[in-house]
Amino acid sequence: MWIKCSCGNPIHDITDNIPYKARFIPDKLWFGMLDEICAGVEKGLPKEELTELIYDKIYYNSKDMYQCMKCGRIYIEDKDGSFAVFEPEKNFDGNVIFDTE
Repeated sequence: MWIKCSCGNPIHDITDNIPYKARFIPDKLWFGMLDEICAGVEKGLPKEELTELIYDKIYYNSKDMYQCMKCGRIYIEDKDGSFAVFEPEKNFDGNVIFDTE
């Protein structure tokens, strides 16, 4: 999958551990998701079932988010595969998704 940013920069998603990609989980879903995972732990689910539960909850409750490394625009994927785009108000000088400092 790839997005052509409005600035012309291509944004590719063809591998794992991409520094400009993140998963976005709305706050409205966050605590319910954690409650379901904690309930699985409290029930003593086997490791395989608990792992599947965690992955499913994260996958179904999250949206992919990408940041253009050239201009800083943020792209958040909607359920229909389209993107909402947000542009920084000031000059972009770094990666806010994967800021290690």
